Amino acid sequence: MVETLIHRTALPTDDVRPAPPGKRRSFWRLASEQLSPAGRAFILSGLLLLGLALRVQRLDFQPLWWDEGYSVWFATHTLGDMLALTAQDIHPPLYYALLHAWIALLGPAPHTLRLFSVYVSLPAIALIPVAARRLLPRPRPATATPALVAAVLVALNPFHLYYSQEIRMYGLVGSLALLYLILAAPWLGPTAPRPRTPRACVALTLATAALAYTQYYAILLPLGAFLVVLFNRIKRRGQSSATPDPSLRSFIGAHLAAALLYLPWVIYAAPKLTTYVAYKVTQDADTPLSLADYVARHLTAFLIGHAAPAGLDTLALLALLILLALLILVGLSAQRSHGSPPGLSLLAVALACAFLLNLRFPFAPLRGERLLSALAPAFWLWLAAVIAPTTNPSPPGRSARLLRTALNLSLVLVTVLALIRFFTIPLRQRRLSPP
Repeated sequence: MVETLIHRTALPTDDVRPAPPGKRRSFWRLASEQLSPAGRAFILSGLLLLGLALRVQRLDFQPLWWDEGYSVWFATHTLGDMLALTAQDIHPPLYYALLHAWIALLGPAPHTLRLFSVYVSLPAIALIPVAARRLLPRPRPATATPALVAAVLVALNPFHLYYSQEIRMYGLVGSLALLYLILAAPWLGPTAPRPRTPRACVALTLATAALAYTQYYAILLPLGAFLVVLFNRIKRRGQSSATPDPSLRSFIGAHLAAALLYLPWVIYAAPKLTTYVAYKVTQDADTPLSLADYVARHLTAFLIGHAAPAGLDTLALLALLILLALLILVGLSAQRSHGSPPGLSLLAVALACAFLLNLRFPFAPLRGERLLSALAPAFWLWLAAVIAPTTNPSPPGRSARLLRTALNLSLVLVTVLALIRFFTIPLRQRRLSPP
């Protein structure tokens, strides 16, 4: 069944043909052109196994910490008590309810509890190629390159690995965020989408509600998507005659239905939650982060995880971010005639909303970038588009090729160092305050 799903949806297989003679092709593009559909399915299956192998390694190496203890505490209560307790916490109850069922089946051993996070985060490796196919511009000539690169990025990403082993909801949030992006992709493009079937709208409704019931900050993803879709609609309306857009109504309707599903929890939890948040903001007394610091902290975490690898100082991290930014500009300029990937617009809008929230309710705990885990998939899709450009109207210049090669080598280096550190040095040396 998994092989069938991979064959049908995970990697684009139509119209795969070599590039025109004389055009320089990247390693990724050349490799994907030589692969049959079965070969691509085999590679994706291998990446899933690699991702699983990495995530089950040394599950008990990193010590349990305060937040994980909270997860176990919530999950070992009855469902009624759990709802009452989570209404006073800053995370809603869906993850704890699922963990409650897991404990009932397999018990509360730490190794077993962390396996739950492994299994709910692993689907992200299979889902991101589907998201890449639907959100990124179709390669010219068509290859599996962006989808394959995206799967590699998630399988080896230190940030995703970190939360695939932690007994918290962030691994589940990543998988649900990718599911949401896949279902919302028809509306996120710059062109008017075809009217969607009721089944597609129901699926989008359920994915949106699941995100909201898993983490409050995850609501920033559908909020950003809604703003992007609305902006694209206004832009199209200014370019053509104003006509009713049934697809926009279906998108709005799906989110309104999700809001109705979420309304009972809002009514129940809002009075307690607002009191807790006000207390938490006053108690922690965090200072709002500047825009540059906010963006740098989150994109760095999404790229190489929270802890800087040994030997990689702040200056080197800054250089890596500058290199990434420069290459993104190169990639966007190469795709100017085709528009930027929807993931880029969505990431920028959602991050802007999160930053404004930071100004009003400053909350910057250690490794607090985890709170925006729902936005990490949009960043990884953006990065895949940079590493493996989806359009190549003309041969890239020598400087662009060198820059892209330098970025790829830098990513490999910092990823390897971060993974080595993760598996050899405990990252939670002290008890931390709850988020």
